[in-house]
Amino acid sequence: MYYLRPQLEQMGIRQIDNESEREEDAVMQNYNKASYEFSKKNNALGSVKLFIATLPGKYFDANKKLRTRINNVTGLPMIVNYDEAFALILKNLSDVETYHTATGQDEATSLLGKCRMLSEEHPFFKMLYKRLSGDIDINLQTQLL
Repeated sequence: MYYLRPQLEQMGIRQIDNESEREEDAVMQNYNKASYEFSKKNNALGSVKLFIATLPGKYFDANKKLRTRINNVTGLPMIVNYDEAFALILKNLSDVETYHTATGQDEATSLLGKCRMLSEEHPFFKMLYKRLSGDIDINLQTQLL
């Protein structure tokens, strides 16, 4: 093994001796990643994650009325699954350009308009539309886009 060390060092391969060098290597690995290697879900701002993760779990009953999912064990309202919710958002809302629909603008290009359109078919978007239509901080509006 000792006779290989000079050849390995010459090629730039070295043994990591302490924890700080491992941390530096981890930082460099993230720095060297291309844009397509980062997860939009994992890199979303904390306020956006919290907003999505606290949406109540809803479903449509037989009469198309919005109902809250209740946990059978605790009897408490359930929240949406963050991974599923973020996947729905990426799939359906990735092409929106603005938050509000401007006069004469296609409704499908705004976040509120697209949520309203999708809310007729999907309970998640109905709940999202209700939350987005309420009193939301202007900073959160910008971060959601």
